Amino acid sequence: MGDYEFRHCTFGNYYSYGNRQSPLLVLNNYYEGADGITYVRDLDNAYFGNCIFYGYLDTEIGFDPAPGGAGTFNYMFDRCLIKVQPGTDVSDASHYRNIIVNADPKFVDGTRNNFKLDTLSPAIDAADVSITTQSPDLFQDIDGNGRKFDPDLGAYERQ
Repeated sequence: MGDYEFRHCTFGNYYSYGNRQSPLLVLNNYYEGADGITYVRDLDNAYFGNCIFYGYLDTEIGFDPAPGGAGTFNYMFDRCLIKVQPGTDVSDASHYRNIIVNADPKFVDGTRNNFKLDTLSPAIDAADVSITTQSPDLFQDIDGNGRKFDPDLGAYERQ
């Protein structure tokens, strides 16, 4: 069974040393065993709150449910900035809430793994404070800086 929760995370992939074709995040609920049999493992919950998903590809989030729709496949992107294939429907409230779609997060330098937010980032003050207050650990960003009352999306709070 899968039950995952991610809050205030930044997922960035700017790999340029080859031909990357897979999104940085792929959700699935099955695996193929060494015996060639497909085993379904329910994805009971994959929750992403106040997160950023961005990179070079047209879409950085992929979905791969078990063949034939077998098993549970539950996920939620809540107050996130996501990069998905243009035209992707993000109106399903059971999977998407308050999403910023395909906007460049304007990292200081994503190609050098500096995922701090530049002054013009749409992620600044875009997070939901009620997600932040779900854990005292989230009152500070990854560098130990305090989050504001209107927190930023992702792992870094713009200082």
